[in-house]
Amino acid sequence: MLIEFSISNFRSIRERQVLSFVASADKEHEDSNVVKDVAPGVDRLLRCAVLYGANAAGKSNFLMGLDLVHDMVIDSAKDAGKSARARIKPFRLDDSVREPSVFEIVFVADSVKYQYGFSLNSTRIIEEWLYAFPEKRAQMWFHRVFDEKSLEYSWKFGGSLKGPKQIWSSSTKDGALLLSVAGQLKSEQLQPVYDWFDENLRVLMSGELFPTFSKGMLGTDSSRHRIESFLRLCDIDFSTLSTREKAVDQEQIDFVRKLMPKEEADSMVEHILETESVEVMWGRVSSAGEQVWFSHDEESRGTQKLFGFAGPILDTLDSGYVMVVDELNNSMHPLLAKRILQMMNNPKMNRSNAQMLVVTHATSMLDLDILRRDQIWFVEKESGATKVYPLTDFKPRKDVSLAKGYLEGRYGAIPYLGGGLFE
Repeated sequence: MLIEFSISNFRSIRERQVLSFVASADKEHEDSNVVKDVAPGVDRLLRCAVLYGANAAGKSNFLMGLDLVHDMVIDSAKDAGKSARARIKPFRLDDSVREPSVFEIVFVADSVKYQYGFSLNSTRIIEEWLYAFPEKRAQMWFHRVFDEKSLEYSWKFGGSLKGPKQIWSSSTKDGALLLSVAGQLKSEQLQPVYDWFDENLRVLMSGELFPTFSKGMLGTDSSRHRIESFLRLCDIDFSTLSTREKAVDQEQIDFVRKLMPKEEADSMVEHILETESVEVMWGRVSSAGEQVWFSHDEESRGTQKLFGFAGPILDTLDSGYVMVVDELNNSMHPLLAKRILQMMNNPKMNRSNAQMLVVTHATSMLDLDILRRDQIWFVEKESGATKVYPLTDFKPRKDVSLAKGYLEGRYGAIPYLGGGLFE
């Protein structure tokens, strides 16, 4: 489970900004929205959080930082971090542009708390560290720092970390993370840490999900029934789902083969055949009592998006993943997005303690009937720099209308609509 994530000096974020899933002392929705006794030293964590803010306030930048951490851990050993480091853009409105960007994430994997972080610029990793808390007290597992004078790294390994440390350090290139290298080398002790990023952390930057995963679940009766039940819980009107074969546009395949090298073209064609050769069909009962079928393309944009979410959300609930979604409410009715949060906060549905972090504009989610005050966060800019802060900073009463207060600007994080054109 995710405990907290922090960023400094990345895009619009200058000073260190932290978003935490640690539950406050508030007892509201204690039995549903809070997971207890997660690991030694981790007593109470939240199942979900929502992030509000005006356009260009930096909400997506915060998620982009989390996505970059994921990609650096998974891929930097393969390409020396080149692709992920190309996305490093420090804060540019002061001298921070000369300093590295810093990322740190605290999480629980296999009932152990870990604190992992690194700083980097577009050229190299500057610093990287990992601490484990198997019995509340911190164990330093490794720490590397780049020395500007010697142009070399100094390495420290804690006695609690076992394995071929010399091989790890010598195999780690300047632009890559040691954790990524150790994961590729199948380090027994570091594998749960690497696997948490690889398997548990899922960041959806576009807020969109292609229907491939959900479509694949329609292949068995049990999975299809689960998809159908999920959609009915979201008040989608239909009788049943099915699939049919669909002809793939041969001109598209020919174009790909002409445009790309053979290996890349083969991979792309395989993807096209996998995603486009099967079509989802929606069945509805007519007034005469007959089954009428509608193609997926005939459904509303919101229904299509919800179907794309259905499989991954059910998989997340089953497996206890951390799902991070940018703009959940795009092309989806706010009440449907609200229903998804209710599912995440329902311990009967969320038995594996999955978590969700959502960026949204839908004020319908500002509802203390489904969320605790410590689950609501805001983002705004001060002097051009992004600031992240929780609703609990304002100590609102339990009977207050949060949506009204937010729209009135009591909590900040809304656009300033000044004079000029409208005056």
